[in-house]
Amino acid sequence: MPVSGSRDGRGGAARHRSWGLKVPCPQKPLSLSTWDGRPQGSQPGAVSGPCWFQGPELALPHLRRSRGNIINISSLVGAVGQLQGVPYAATKVGRPCPPPPPHLGAVTALTKALALDESQYGVRVNCISPGNIWTPLWQELAALAPDPRAAIREGAMAQPLGRMGQPAEVGAAAVFLASEASFCTGLELFVTGGAELGYGCKAGPSTPVEVPDLSS
Repeated sequence: MPVSGSRDGRGGAARHRSWGLKVPCPQKPLSLSTWDGRPQGSQPGAVSGPCWFQGPELALPHLRRSRGNIINISSLVGAVGQLQGVPYAATKVGRPCPPPPPHLGAVTALTKALALDESQYGVRVNCISPGNIWTPLWQELAALAPDPRAAIREGAMAQPLGRMGQPAEVGAAAVFLASEASFCTGLELFVTGGAELGYGCKAGPSTPVEVPDLSS
């Protein structure tokens, strides 16, 4: 989790990828001991809370002094859902750290809550929700498809812009939030090429479809 100075010379920016979380309601400042990795009464290991909170907790003393900002990486899936993707979007993924995590939809909600808590210190907290980004992982998954070229084409066509995003474009969004978006906090910035826009045929082959009768 890098902490770096912003473009205007003020503060710094902490960017981290969320590994898991839980939502406490503390009456005192949060710490790693608060984020014990599981809600009260739940099974051990149900939530990987400390991995989520460690980055902000370690950075906040510096960020409060310098009036810096935090940028979380969430996912478009957290906003629109994904077929057979409940573990990917849920808060309680049941995975220990540090294997590659799902992008959690709750990262966005916690970004907004932390933005409220840290506003008194002048610390801004925002998140980026990428869509289809052409990464090595995307390439690996496409290679496993029966028709890799068709899989890649389908991924590109999911965006109105007709292409996938590049990692550098997510980086540019982070630079914007860190250095230029000085009046933005609690923001979820979509870097998706418009994938969430528009209507589509979403009922599955096994879904019973009810079609209105024109005569009624």
